[in-house]
Amino acid sequence: MESVPKSVDVQALKMKHLKDDSPLTVVLIQEITRYNVLLHIMRVSLEALEKGIQGFIVINAELE
Repeated sequence: MESVPKSVDVQALKMKHLKDDSPLTVVLIQEITRYNVLLHIMRVSLEALEKGIQGFIVINAELE
């Protein structure tokens, strides 16, 4: 869990590039949003896997 990076603050990035509406900035914001979703899924999966290893929940096919 400590290795998973923190999510990127998309709102701060939008404020930083407020006047820049170039396609590169739009793609950057889209990719960072997708990256944050991936990080969230990784955190949730790691938490569930840790609980499964400890025996608190049943490890299903997805966690396996």
